Amino acid sequence: MKRIELKNSRKEPQIAFLFLVYDKIERVDLWNEFFKYADPNKYSIYFHSKDANVNSLDLASFNQPIQIPTIENAYMTITLVKTMSLLVRAALKDK
Repeated sequence: MKRIELKNSRKEPQIAFLFLVYDKIERVDLWNEFFKYADPNKYSIYFHSKDANVNSLDLASFNQPIQIPTIENAYMTITLVKTMSLLVRAALKDK
């Protein structure tokens, strides 16, 4: 099995929250409550929106969500896997 080595990675690992949304995050009230108590040095937020006109999430988080470019995707197709792969790659590149 090939191991992935991350150059210039943080000394402390971070949790990457990955969101696939149509146009908004569901139950934003719960996420806002969660992030209110979360240490901003220990997480990052990435999202992909199916609607290309969406450029932010309404999260009250210290950390700004990072948007990955919108690509066409459809339910139950390989495009959904590709979209999630883009999110994971963006999170792994984070330094």
